[in-house]
Amino acid sequence: MMATRWFVQTRGVPREMDYSWMAVPNGSDDQAEDDDALEVRLGDELDTVRTHAWGGRTLDQLIGDDEQETLVLAHDPGIGTAALITGLVAAQPQPRDVLGRAIRVSLLGSVAPGEDVRDLVRMVVAALLGRLSGRLPITYDQPDEPGFAIDDAAWQRLVEAPGLDEEAPCGARPFSEGPASEGPASEGSIGSRAEVFPDDEDGRNQVVTRLLPLLAPGRPARTLTSRRVYVLRRPALDRREYTAIRPQLALTDVEGDLPDTQNLLISAASAALGVGRRLLPRPFLLIVVVVALAAAVALWAASPDSTPQDHPSTPPSAPPVDQPPPRGAGDVHDDWRRTR
Repeated sequence: MMATRWFVQTRGVPREMDYSWMAVPNGSDDQAEDDDALEVRLGDELDTVRTHAWGGRTLDQLIGDDEQETLVLAHDPGIGTAALITGLVAAQPQPRDVLGRAIRVSLLGSVAPGEDVRDLVRMVVAALLGRLSGRLPITYDQPDEPGFAIDDAAWQRLVEAPGLDEEAPCGARPFSEGPASEGPASEGSIGSRAEVFPDDEDGRNQVVTRLLPLLAPGRPARTLTSRRVYVLRRPALDRREYTAIRPQLALTDVEGDLPDTQNLLISAASAALGVGRRLLPRPFLLIVVVVALAAAVALWAASPDSTPQDHPSTPPSAPPVDQPPPRGAGDVHDDWRRTR
């Protein structure tokens, strides 16, 4: 039985069929449950993961636009680990609706606290390496709503082996050849400080390299424990948002200056130091200086330029072709279904 719960979002070809979520069956537990009770439970699971604040934002808010190739991997000890991957293509040539608009796919996976995250990380890595698009076992020749169907057996095979052995990134050995590890899987392997990479082939390979230790075979289960956004891929992120989210590994362009509040605090600290120098006796002035220095250090540590390690951009890759118009992915009340 799969410990990971997967949901797929796409749409049928007919004009009246809009994007909706479908749950992928999760083994004998789902089969043994009453259909109505299962549908209610799956709907609750989907809503819980999608409306939860991961790093202070819902998954949809974190990625910004699900028509783009984006993804997020996040953990919260109270709810578990979740991965949202968007902008995928089910098959080649890319399916289109009756109006000629490209049909895209989003994947949402989650595991409970303490459960093995390797299925999630494996799919995240496959998406970063471009191994998922064109391989998703989804068909669009369904006359009834929601207009698409998922091959359950093919889905299980995809999750277990999403093409990661075809070529090892960054000169590393193929994923299946790594030595089995019996020690605990440390999330510290991802890195001790936040890093920002350009969303190009080299940047994506750098993120993959940091995720590889979480895919090592063997026992115990590979788990995440800290409340944070571990990986965030999106087209752009202003510094105010970056400071609020503070992803461990970011594939994006961080834009803008320091948030206005930080600039105001820096100015206030400088002004307070000037007033203290003019009006206070020397012992009190020393206290003011120490407090001002402590505040400056705290602001420097919180500054987006102090913690993340920015990596220089390489020439941009070719722009994506045929981007369909946005479709309001932020609505958490989208229709959803489970496969029968």
